Amino acid sequence: MLDIIPFRAREAWACVCALSVGAAFAARTFADDSPYRLPPFDRYQPILDRMPFGAAPAAAAQTPVDQAAAATEAEVKAEQQALAKQISMSAVNVTPKGQTAIGFTDRSVNPPANYYLRVGESANGWTVKHADFDDELATLEKDGVEITLKLGEGLVEAPAAGATPPPSPAPALTAAVAPRPAAAPAAAQSFADRLRARAVQKSQAEREAETRMREQFERLARETAAREIQRRQEEEALAAEERALLEQQAR
Repeated sequence: MLDIIPFRAREAWACVCALSVGAAFAARTFADDSPYRLPPFDRYQPILDRMPFGAAPAAAAQTPVDQAAAATEAEVKAEQQALAKQISMSAVNVTPKGQTAIGFTDRSVNPPANYYLRVGESANGWTVKHADFDDELATLEKDGVEITLKLGEGLVEAPAAGATPPPSPAPALTAAVAPRPAAAPAAAQSFADRLRARAVQKSQAEREAETRMREQFERLARETAAREIQRRQEEEALAAEERALLEQQAR
């Protein structure tokens, strides 16, 4: 039957059928406005129950050594916090000789005791192990417990003993850079260095002024003593002349 229909008519008929099928599919697609929903997860549960990828690795349990180390660290922190509550740091200074000293108050005694110690000095069980004027930090030790305090803040975390710094990365290949000229010493000084130098100059000026006052006092004392001696000598000479005159008159 198709052989009777001309070839061009068959092509037109095929196009009409294709357009009809496309229009019907599009009408069905646009008529279905419901959103797409994922199938329920329960259908995958039998696959998960068979554990095709193996069992999950068990969490590593803490060894007795790890537990003891954790307990010891907790005890040390508790002792440090208790010791830090007993004192308050009030000053970090540099002495005229260039030594760093700190001032703190022990509130665990009644009345509270005030201390002013240089690094390495001890008093009543307290020892100043380290002090930093620039960072306003000080490390104190008492009864084997060390604490690090910051001026105005109190207890701060100190780096753990024996802790190794992270390895430095491998040096990268960089182009040669011409060295920069060194900055002037005055510009390189920090604010803390200027304060320290100013404090040293002030202490030196005070000592020089005290020395001048002492020398002036000693000079005045010597002059006063010399005038007193001269006055007594003059009085004795005058008295001797009077006695000699009286003796002559008596003759």
